[in-house]
Amino acid sequence: GDRPVVTATLAGFPDVDDILGGLKPGKVYCVAAETSQGKSSIVIQIAASVAASGRHVYFFSNEMTREDIGRGIIGCVGGVDAASMKTAPEEDWTLLLARMTGFPAHLLHVEDQPFGPDELAAMLHARFAVQAPGLLVVDYLQNMRPPRGAKNQEERVAGCVKAVKELAMIHRVPCILVSQVNREVGHRNGKGLVLSDLRGSGTIEQACDAVIFLWPDGEDGDLSKNRIVAVKVAKHRGGRTGMTRLHFFPRQTRFASCVAPAREQERGQSRAEPDSEDLPL
Repeated sequence: GDRPVVTATLAGFPDVDDILGGLKPGKVYCVAAETSQGKSSIVIQIAASVAASGRHVYFFSNEMTREDIGRGIIGCVGGVDAASMKTAPEEDWTLLLARMTGFPAHLLHVEDQPFGPDELAAMLHARFAVQAPGLLVVDYLQNMRPPRGAKNQEERVAGCVKAVKELAMIHRVPCILVSQVNREVGHRNGKGLVLSDLRGSGTIEQACDAVIFLWPDGEDGDLSKNRIVAVKVAKHRGGRTGMTRLHFFPRQTRFASCVAPAREQERGQSRAEPDSEDLPL
Protein backbone atom coordinates (compact mmCIF):
# COMPACT_ATOMS: atom_id res chain seq x y z
CA GLY A 1 0.00 0.00 0.00
CA ASP A 2 0.94 3.66 -0.06
CA ARG A 3 3.48 4.80 2.48
CA PRO A 4 2.22 7.32 5.02
CA VAL A 5 3.59 10.85 4.79
CA VAL A 6 6.35 11.21 7.37
CA THR A 7 7.35 14.63 8.60
CA ALA A 8 10.82 15.64 9.76
CA THR A 9 12.01 14.28 13.08
CA LEU A 10 13.33 16.85 15.54
CA ALA A 11 16.79 16.31 17.00
CA GLY A 12 15.78 18.04 20.23
CA PHE A 13 18.06 21.08 20.06
CA PRO A 14 16.14 24.11 18.73
CA ASP A 15 19.11 25.85 17.15
CA VAL A 16 20.34 22.67 15.43
CA ASP A 17 16.82 21.84 14.23
CA ASP A 18 16.48 25.39 12.94
CA ILE A 19 19.52 24.94 10.68
CA LEU A 20 18.63 21.44 9.50
CA GLY A 21 14.86 21.80 9.40
CA GLY A 22 14.69 18.57 11.40
CA LEU A 23 15.88 15.14 10.35
CA LYS A 24 14.14 14.17 7.12
CA PRO A 25 13.14 10.69 5.92
CA GLY A 26 15.66 9.03 3.61
CA LYS A 27 18.45 11.45 4.54
CA VAL A 28 21.78 10.56 6.17
CA TYR A 29 23.29 12.95 8.71
CA CYS A 30 26.96 12.37 9.45
CA VAL A 31 28.03 13.45 12.95
CA ALA A 32 31.82 13.64 13.14
CA ALA A 33 34.38 14.60 15.75
CA GLU A 34 37.71 13.57 17.15
CA THR A 35 37.94 10.75 19.67
CA SER A 36 36.26 11.48 23.04
CA GLN A 37 34.70 14.73 21.87
CA GLY A 38 31.05 13.85 22.49
CA LYS A 39 29.80 12.40 19.21
CA SER A 40 28.40 9.21 20.73
CA SER A 41 26.97 11.14 23.69
CA ILE A 42 25.08 13.60 21.51
CA VAL A 43 23.56 10.89 19.31
CA ILE A 44 22.39 9.01 22.42
CA GLN A 45 20.65 12.20 23.54
CA ILE A 46 19.07 12.72 20.12
CA ALA A 47 17.90 9.10 20.14
CA ALA A 48 16.35 9.61 23.58
CA SER A 49 14.61 12.76 22.39
CA VAL A 50 13.12 11.03 19.35
CA ALA A 51 11.96 8.06 21.46
CA ALA A 52 10.38 10.47 23.95
CA SER A 53 8.42 12.01 21.07
CA GLY A 54 6.77 8.62 20.48
CA ARG A 55 8.81 7.29 17.56
CA HIS A 56 10.76 4.07 17.34
CA VAL A 57 14.54 4.47 17.32
CA TYR A 58 16.93 1.78 16.11
CA PHE A 59 20.41 2.25 17.57
CA PHE A 60 23.17 0.05 16.14
CA SER A 61 26.49 0.36 17.94
CA ASN A 62 29.79 -1.39 17.45
CA GLU A 63 31.40 1.15 19.77
CA MET A 64 29.32 0.89 22.98
CA THR A 65 27.49 -1.86 24.84
CA ARG A 66 23.82 -1.77 25.76
CA GLU A 67 24.91 -0.90 29.30
CA ASP A 68 26.98 2.05 28.06
CA ILE A 69 24.02 3.37 26.10
CA GLY A 70 21.74 2.79 29.08
CA ARG A 71 24.02 4.87 31.29
CA GLY A 72 23.95 7.60 28.66
CA ILE A 73 20.15 7.57 28.68
CA ILE A 74 20.10 7.83 32.48
CA GLY A 75 22.47 10.77 32.28
CA CYS A 76 20.62 12.80 29.67
CA VAL A 77 17.04 11.92 30.67
CA GLY A 78 17.45 11.36 34.41
CA GLY A 79 19.96 14.17 34.79
CA VAL A 80 22.38 12.24 37.00
CA ASP A 81 25.80 10.67 36.80
CA ALA A 82 24.88 7.01 36.33
CA ALA A 83 28.11 5.79 37.93
CA SER A 84 27.47 7.78 41.11
CA MET A 85 24.03 6.18 41.55
CA LYS A 86 25.69 2.97 42.74
CA THR A 87 26.24 4.63 46.13
CA ALA A 88 23.44 7.20 46.01
CA PRO A 89 20.97 7.52 48.92
CA GLU A 90 17.40 6.32 48.55
CA GLU A 91 15.96 9.79 47.97
CA ASP A 92 18.20 10.25 44.92
CA TRP A 93 16.92 6.98 43.49
CA THR A 94 13.35 8.13 44.11
CA LEU A 95 14.04 11.34 42.21
CA LEU A 96 15.72 9.49 39.36
CA LEU A 97 12.81 7.08 39.01
CA ALA A 98 10.41 10.01 38.96
CA ARG A 99 12.35 11.62 36.13
CA MET A 100 12.57 8.38 34.15
CA THR A 101 8.89 7.54 34.64
CA GLY A 102 7.12 7.99 31.36
CA PHE A 103 10.23 7.61 29.23
CA PRO A 104 9.22 5.07 26.55
CA ALA A 105 12.21 2.74 26.77
CA HIS A 106 10.35 0.20 24.63
CA LEU A 107 10.70 2.55 21.66
CA LEU A 108 14.51 2.51 21.84
CA HIS A 109 15.90 -0.64 20.21
CA VAL A 110 19.62 -1.21 20.75
CA GLU A 111 21.90 -3.68 18.98
CA ASP A 112 25.49 -3.90 20.25
CA GLN A 113 26.82 -6.84 18.24
CA PRO A 114 29.46 -6.38 15.50
CA PHE A 115 27.85 -5.73 12.14
CA GLY A 116 28.52 -4.87 8.54
CA PRO A 117 26.26 -3.71 5.69
CA ASP A 118 24.73 -7.17 5.15
CA GLU A 119 23.92 -7.76 8.84
CA LEU A 120 22.56 -4.24 9.20
CA ALA A 121 20.30 -4.65 6.18
CA ALA A 122 18.97 -8.00 7.40
CA MET A 123 18.18 -6.69 10.89
CA LEU A 124 16.50 -3.56 9.55
CA HIS A 125 14.34 -5.39 7.03
CA ALA A 126 13.07 -7.68 9.79
CA ARG A 127 12.46 -4.93 12.35
CA PHE A 128 11.04 -2.29 10.04
CA ALA A 129 8.47 -4.75 8.72
CA VAL A 130 6.97 -4.76 12.22
CA GLN A 131 7.49 -1.19 13.49
CA ALA A 132 7.69 2.03 11.48
CA PRO A 133 11.01 3.73 12.22
CA GLY A 134 11.47 7.29 13.40
CA LEU A 135 15.28 7.29 13.45
CA LEU A 136 18.20 5.01 12.65
CA VAL A 137 21.56 5.53 14.39
CA VAL A 138 24.78 3.82 13.28
CA ASP A 139 27.73 4.28 15.66
CA TYR A 140 30.20 4.25 14.08
CA LEU A 141 31.08 4.07 10.38
CA GLN A 142 34.78 3.16 10.45
CA ASN A 143 34.18 0.30 12.88
CA MET A 144 31.67 -1.51 10.68
CA ARG A 145 32.66 -4.84 9.22
CA PRO A 146 33.93 -4.36 5.67
CA PRO A 147 31.60 -5.20 2.80
CA ARG A 148 32.46 -8.16 0.61
CA GLY A 149 35.25 -7.48 -1.84
CA ALA A 150 36.60 -4.38 -0.10
CA LYS A 151 40.35 -4.29 -0.76
CA ASN A 152 41.41 -1.30 1.33
CA GLN A 153 40.18 1.19 3.92
CA GLU A 154 38.84 3.57 1.28
CA GLU A 155 36.71 0.86 -0.33
CA ARG A 156 35.61 -0.34 3.09
CA VAL A 157 34.32 3.09 4.12
CA ALA A 158 32.78 3.70 0.70
CA GLY A 159 30.88 0.42 0.75
CA CYS A 160 29.56 0.96 4.26
CA VAL A 161 28.40 4.54 3.82
CA LYS A 162 26.70 3.75 0.51
CA ALA A 163 24.90 0.81 2.12
CA VAL A 164 23.64 3.01 4.97
CA LYS A 165 22.40 5.60 2.48
CA GLU A 166 20.54 2.93 0.50
CA LEU A 167 18.88 1.60 3.66
CA ALA A 168 17.80 5.11 4.69
CA MET A 169 16.21 5.67 1.29
CA ILE A 170 14.57 2.24 1.07
CA HIS A 171 12.97 2.52 4.50
CA ARG A 172 12.32 6.27 4.33
CA VAL A 173 13.98 6.82 7.68
CA PRO A 174 16.38 9.59 8.77
CA CYS A 175 19.76 8.15 9.72
CA ILE A 176 22.53 9.51 11.92
CA LEU A 177 25.88 8.06 10.93
CA VAL A 178 28.71 8.65 13.40
CA SER A 179 32.16 9.07 11.90
CA GLN A 180 35.72 9.69 12.95
CA VAL A 181 37.95 12.42 11.60
CA ASN A 182 41.59 12.08 10.64
CA ARG A 183 43.86 11.68 13.65
CA GLU A 184 46.36 14.28 12.49
CA VAL A 185 43.76 17.03 12.42
CA GLY A 186 43.99 18.15 16.05
CA HIS A 187 41.66 20.89 17.19
CA ARG A 188 43.46 23.64 15.24
CA ASN A 189 43.42 25.92 18.26
CA GLY A 190 39.65 26.08 18.26
CA LYS A 191 39.34 26.88 14.54
CA GLY A 192 37.25 23.81 13.93
CA LEU A 193 36.90 21.04 11.38
CA VAL A 194 36.36 21.04 7.62
CA LEU A 195 34.98 18.44 5.22
CA SER A 196 38.41 17.22 4.15
CA ASP A 197 39.04 16.18 7.78
CA LEU A 198 36.57 13.29 7.51
CA ARG A 199 38.26 9.90 7.52
CA GLY A 200 37.37 8.65 4.05
CA SER A 201 36.08 12.13 3.26
CA GLY A 202 35.28 11.81 -0.45
CA THR A 203 32.63 9.10 -0.20
CA ILE A 204 31.19 10.34 3.09
CA GLU A 205 30.80 13.87 1.77
CA GLN A 206 29.19 12.61 -1.43
CA ALA A 207 26.78 10.08 0.08
CA CYS A 208 25.66 11.93 3.21
CA ASP A 209 23.03 14.64 2.97
CA ALA A 210 24.47 16.63 5.86
CA VAL A 211 27.78 16.67 7.72
CA ILE A 212 27.82 17.97 11.29
CA PHE A 213 31.07 18.57 13.15
CA LEU A 214 31.59 18.89 16.90
CA TRP A 215 34.58 20.30 18.73
CA PRO A 216 35.28 22.01 22.09
CA ASP A 217 34.93 25.76 21.74
CA GLY A 218 38.32 26.62 23.22
CA GLU A 219 42.01 26.54 22.45
CA ASP A 220 43.03 23.53 24.53
CA GLY A 221 40.51 21.14 22.95
CA ASP A 222 39.51 19.63 26.30
CA LEU A 223 35.79 18.89 26.30
CA SER A 224 35.70 18.26 30.05
CA LYS A 225 37.02 21.77 30.74
CA ASN A 226 35.47 23.94 28.06
CA ARG A 227 31.84 22.94 28.62
CA ILE A 228 30.86 24.71 25.38
CA VAL A 229 30.80 22.66 22.18
CA ALA A 230 30.81 24.16 18.71
CA VAL A 231 28.33 22.49 16.34
CA LYS A 232 28.94 23.18 12.67
CA VAL A 233 26.69 22.05 9.83
CA ALA A 234 29.41 22.05 7.18
CA LYS A 235 27.33 20.47 4.43
CA HIS A 236 23.57 20.35 3.96
CA ARG A 237 22.24 19.16 0.63
CA GLY A 238 19.29 21.30 -0.36
CA GLY A 239 19.46 23.31 2.85
CA ARG A 240 21.51 25.91 4.65
CA THR A 241 24.71 25.47 6.60
CA GLY A 242 25.54 27.21 9.83
CA MET A 243 27.09 27.04 13.25
CA THR A 244 25.80 27.06 16.79
CA ARG A 245 26.94 26.04 20.26
CA LEU A 246 25.77 23.68 22.97
CA HIS A 247 26.48 23.52 26.68
CA PHE A 248 28.07 20.26 27.81
CA PHE A 249 27.64 18.71 31.25
CA PRO A 250 30.32 16.00 31.54
CA ARG A 251 29.05 14.19 34.63
CA GLN A 252 25.82 13.36 32.83
CA THR A 253 27.36 13.40 29.32
CA ARG A 254 24.44 15.70 28.57
CA PHE A 255 24.13 18.60 26.15
CA ALA A 256 21.81 21.59 26.45
CA SER A 257 20.94 24.23 23.90
CA CYS A 258 22.45 27.67 24.32
CA VAL A 259 19.24 29.18 22.93
CA ALA A 260 17.53 28.96 26.31
CA PRO A 261 19.22 30.30 29.45
CA ALA A 262 21.46 27.52 30.74
CA ARG A 263 21.42 26.37 34.34
CA GLU A 264 25.17 26.02 34.81
CA GLN A 265 24.81 24.02 38.00
CA GLU A 266 25.15 20.40 37.02
CA ARG A 267 22.60 17.96 38.22
CA GLY A 268 24.05 15.10 40.17
CA GLN A 269 27.49 16.45 41.12
CA SER A 270 26.93 15.08 44.59
CA ARG A 271 23.16 14.68 44.79
CA ALA A 272 20.34 15.16 42.32
CA GLU A 273 18.72 18.56 42.58
CA PRO A 274 14.89 18.50 42.63
CA ASP A 275 14.53 21.95 41.09
CA SER A 276 16.97 21.49 38.22
CA GLU A 277 15.70 21.79 34.67
CA ASP A 278 15.14 18.62 32.74
CA LEU A 279 16.53 18.01 29.32
CA PRO A 280 14.23 19.56 26.68
CA LEU A 281 13.10 16.33 25.07
